[in-house]
Amino acid sequence: MAMVVRVSPTAPIVTQRAVSSQQELSTAPTTHVQLRA
Repeated sequence: MAMVVRVSPTAPIVTQRAVSSQQELSTAPTTHVQLRA
């Protein structure tokens, strides 16, 4: 996902949304594990 953010021309906006998603995933360990797997 990080690679896609770097390639995307809207990197700053995508990065902010990605950070928000990571914060939400931190609250949901199960979802985080599914994403990594």
